[in-house]
Amino acid sequence: MVREINWRRHAAVLAIVSLVFIIGVFIGLRQGMDAVSGLAQDYETIAMDSTMMDTLFLLEGTGMNATESCEAYTGLLEKFSSDIASFNYRMWLMESQLGKSDPSLLSLKNKFNTLEVRNYLLLMKVDDVCGKNHTAILYFYSNRNYDPLKDQGALIQQVKKSNETIVYHFDTDITNPAVSMIMEHYGVFMVPSIVVDGKLYSGFQDKEELEKII
Repeated sequence: MVREINWRRHAAVLAIVSLVFIIGVFIGLRQGMDAVSGLAQDYETIAMDSTMMDTLFLLEGTGMNATESCEAYTGLLEKFSSDIASFNYRMWLMESQLGKSDPSLLSLKNKFNTLEVRNYLLLMKVDDVCGKNHTAILYFYSNRNYDPLKDQGALIQQVKKSNETIVYHFDTDITNPAVSMIMEHYGVFMVPSIVVDGKLYSGFQDKEELEKII
């Protein structure tokens, strides 16, 4: 006997499966949007701290106690060092979920790269005025042909000794005039490359080499 197919039942099952799939996609997109929004809020907080540093530097020479201003600089710089590491780690997680070419992430990263250049230039001035000696590491990289076994950024974080060592991450796949000028200044023509206290190290550096450099 030929079994009669219950087309209505199959249609109902298909409709339910499709609905569950659509809901899943919507939830995933919503979570992604919320995560990007949270990352954008982190950027605004870091930008505010950077603006505070700019303000303190402008106040220098107006009669403000130099010792107090230098203490404020140091505190903000150490916080900035920690915030940069956290922001870039969260950015890496978001790129893993949404893709490295997601427009919202690229836009946010571009703004953050500009902020990092500004903070780096301010860091050099602060060290000169306050007699400090922070170690600045400029890390230039590309997400093209990314190899997790040669993640230079992860190795740098492992070797980095303290918050007095500040690591700035620059994605060279993004067109950013400020980053381009820094690259030209130090002669960076390949990635990955790092600049440590003004000295260029081209190509991938393994952990043993980084421990000698940093």
